[in-house]
Formats: sequence, structure tokens, C-alpha cells
Amino acid sequence: MNLKIDLPADLEAIIRKRAEQAGLDIPTYVVQTLRILDLDQAADTSISNEQFEASLQRLREIHASAPAQFDDTRESIYEGCGE
Repeated sequence: MNLKIDLPADLEAIIRKRAEQAGLDIPTYVVQTLRILDLDQAADTSISNEQFEASLQRLREIHASAPAQFDDTRESIYEGCGE
């Protein structure tokens, strides 16, 4: 099935960036994200622990390749303090 959805520019930019960080093309990223939401389960708010853990694992797999770029060294945390 093909869908055409007009997204606001800011939302499109977020999706494009996250797909790029995950190393996926946009359609694949959107499909995987929707699968994480598990739309069949959306109507039923009670899910088993196994289903919840499986959803978390799928989320980890999508974002595992996303680069984490931050500096958490002691120096960076306290930089600018006491000036």
C-alpha cells in the first residue's frame, strides 16, 4: 500500500535526521517505527511483559547505529562554573 502524507517541514526534518542516524532510508525507518508502535496492540492497552520487551528490543535495534556524540567528561560538565 502506498500512502501520501503531507507532513509539516519540522516533522519531516526530524524523521529525515533520525532515519539518517539509524542508517536507513526514510520509508524503511517509518515502517520500522510504525511496527514498534504495534498498531494492533494500540487498541488493547494491556500487553504482556514479553511483548513490551520485544518492542523495546526493536527500538534498540533501530537506534543502535545512531551516533551518540556528547562529552561527559568531568571537565566538560564543570566547564564555565565558578567564572
